[in-house]
Amino acid sequence: MRFLRELIEANKTMVEYQTMLRHSKLHPRFLLTPIMLKEAVQSTKMEGLQPS
Repeated sequence: MRFLRELIEANKTMVEYQTMLRHSKLHPRFLLTPIMLKEAVQSTKMEGLQPS
């Protein structure tokens, strides 16, 4: 049940972020790059590697 709640919350957050991107005057790349970097670091940590 916990996983389902987390999945619903993640989906809700994604929809909110997509809405922000659509209404932003900035190019989406400026907003997405930090998130992509954070995801890459988290993924690397999960694999047991040290990001540079």
